[in-house]
Amino acid sequence: MIENSTHRDAFEFYYSLGTQNRNLEKVAKQFKVSEASTHLWSQEFNWQERIFLRDKKVADGIETKVDSKIIEEKAKMLNTNRAAMNLFIKGLAPERITKYKDPETGIEKEVFTPAIEVNSVSDWEKLVNIYFKLIGEDSGDIDSFKRRDLAKQDLINRINNITGRLALKDDDKPDSDSTDSPA
Repeated sequence: MIENSTHRDAFEFYYSLGTQNRNLEKVAKQFKVSEASTHLWSQEFNWQERIFLRDKKVADGIETKVDSKIIEEKAKMLNTNRAAMNLFIKGLAPERITKYKDPETGIEKEVFTPAIEVNSVSDWEKLVNIYFKLIGEDSGDIDSFKRRDLAKQDLINRINNITGRLALKDDDKPDSDSTDSPA
């Protein structure tokens, strides 16, 4: 048997009924033929296999769109995280550390002014962990910071060592407009 336009239309109608309502009796009534004819068409023209293949194609298309959206959102989060890390790293520059004399004690002290507000090693750790998770890597031994009482300069050196591994290419750095405010 050769498939003609009536057979194709019958299949399209059958498919359009959806999984819950799909049956050959409805096709027979719609096309004013016997149920035996629709059963023969279904067998002869592989309706079940065609439904399976079409459903798979639709599902694959949806999966591709969802995957693309997830990748797009992950890329946005990664860029935001990189921008936040860049701002923090810029804040570690020596010119961000100013010295002053405490008026009460007369002792020279240093004030560190970060480009973004990171109030603790834990905040920095979160940025680094998020970065590593976004790129699909293990976060390394960041927890060691929690177990040590590090001097400020030692902490800055350790952070610089970590960020050295995360060195961003010039073209990955955020535009100057995006560094004016935290990401």
